Amino acid sequence: MYSGTGIPTLQYGPGDVRLAHGPQEQIHVSDIVTVTRALMLATLRAVGTK
Repeated sequence: MYSGTGIPTLQYGPGDVRLAHGPQEQIHVSDIVTVTRALMLATLRAVGTK
């Protein structure tokens, strides 16, 4: 949607993008945990912590 209009985008998440939104899509729980940790750390760094 955005990239088609020239807006740069970044997609990040668990799972194999080649299987995304298809009948064979699957995600390991450990991948969800890893992504959650990375996004939490990025958020904390962006907003700062006390």
